[in-house]
Order: sequence, then C-alpha cells, then structure tokens
Amino acid sequence: MKLFIEQMKVKNVFMEMALFTAALFLVSGFLHFSVRAEIAAKYLENGSYRISVETEYPEQSTEAFPLVERAILKAQDGEAEAEITFAGLNAPVSVPVAALDSKESYTLPLGENGALVHVTLTFASDSLPAGAIREEASPAYQEAKPEKLSLTDGEYLIPVTLTGGSGRVQIESPVSCKVKDGYGTLTLIWDSPHYDYMIVAGSKYLPLDASETREDTRERSVFQIPLISLTQPMTVIGDTTAMSVPHEVQYTLTFSGEEIRSAGYGPWLWGLKTGMTIFVLLSAVFCGIIVGIWKHGQRKKKS
Repeated sequence: MKLFIEQMKVKNVFMEMALFTAALFLVSGFLHFSVRAEIAAKYLENGSYRISVETEYPEQSTEAFPLVERAILKAQDGEAEAEITFAGLNAPVSVPVAALDSKESYTLPLGENGALVHVTLTFASDSLPAGAIREEASPAYQEAKPEKLSLTDGEYLIPVTLTGGSGRVQIESPVSCKVKDGYGTLTLIWDSPHYDYMIVAGSKYLPLDASETREDTRERSVFQIPLISLTQPMTVIGDTTAMSVPHEVQYTLTFSGEEIRSAGYGPWLWGLKTGMTIFVLLSAVFCGIIVGIWKHGQRKKKS
C-alpha cells in the first residue's frame, strides 16, 4: 500500500510538470492575441465596396453551413448594409452593418430547406480599398503617447508583421529600433520608393533622403517614426504615389516583442543564444525529473 502511494506521488510530480509546461505554451499563445478597433458605419465614404467577411456558426451544430462567396458593402449617408452571396444559395442575403471589425449576430436562412441559423459576421476593414474609410476614423490620426520600454539605451532589432493595403508592398523585418531614455524610434524601410509621407499617432513624417540614411532611397522609402507600442498592434498610414492619384493607405504593424534582440547580435550569435536558452530550459526539466526519481528512491529505502 505504501509503495502504491509513493508511485502515485511520483506520477503527481510528472503531472504537475506537464501542466506547468502546457500553461507556459497557453500564456505565450495569448500574448499574440489582439483586438481590432471597431469602425462605425458613419466613417464610410458613400459607395459600394468588395469586403471580406469572417463567419462563426454555432459550435454545437454538426450541419455544414455555406461559405461566403462574395460580399458587397454599400454605404450611404452614414449607414451601411452588406449584400452577401453564400455558396449554394440562389439569392444574396442583405444585412445591416453597424460597424466594421465588430462581431455582429444575425439570424439568416442558411440551413437545410431555408431553416434559420444564428451566425456571427465580422466585416474586415483592412480588406476595403483605399479611400473607403474617412481619415478621421483611423487610429493613426489620433494622438497617442508612446509607451515607455523596459530596455536600456541602445539599438535593437524587432521582428514585425505588416497587414493592410493590397499586400503587394512590404517592409523589412526585423525593423531597427533605437531606444533612448526608454522610448523607441523605428527605422521603417518600405520595399517601394513611392511613399511620400506617413501618419503616426496624429503626426506627419516625411521620408529620409539619401544624405540621412545608408539605404538606397531610389528603390525604397525610409522613415523614422516613434514606436507607440511594442505589445499592441500599431496603426499607421502611408501615402502612396504609385497610383494615378496619391492615396492614404492604412496599415497595421504587429511586433514580436518576445523576439527582440540587440542590434549587436549577428544571426549566428543570436541563434546560439536562443539554442543555449532552450538547452538551459531542457536541462532544468531533466534535473527536475532526476530529483523526483531520486526522492522516490530515498522514500522507498526508508519504507
């Protein structure tokens, strides 16, 4: 009986270690979670626009509901509605749209033989063409105080993801960040020379010329802008002259703050540092297992 109890204690040690490891993975996953700001219909310019729609059906249902084939957003005098074509349905369905990037619930005839189904729709603002959303709706036009970083003064490299626009233009990643007195300044490099200004936190920034940067400004647009937040998505506007008429395009920058590294690290040295970190963690887990087995053996000898 005593041996059985000791075995159960050892199993509990392993169980606690497994739960702790799983919790670490879950926490790291939640750190990447972000919420888009809602954009009310009153900020839409009059017109009809193709728009992407995210659908969520009841989880308890096993029925295969139709997918969205096409959605047209129609805005007029501060109000909006969407005409949605679902796969397999003969006619499109029209629904009112109070705001973009907002989960709205609807009851629509999407089930078998036209049965009503509860569905949640989210209309994605970043899928709209340039000019569809009024300037004052963009967070880039709102004044915001940069957050203070818990980093010493120096230069860092931060992986960044760009979303928004047509997807044809990208920025270099990782992006260079110079920290002074706890606040960061980014050097943002577009792979297009056609950006003549950026709007960040209510301020306008002009591109650097050849005398101010080591980058080739004939093929790129280089800006120095403040880092507003390392932990939350950062909305910016870039004015592109690549079209027949200049357009302000809204983009979102999302930084991988947990992967930030000093600019002094080369790729090989950074890989070594990361490998050593993993080695130390695995060693700690292994030592924990060995200690648990040793304690079990000591208890067994005493019994």
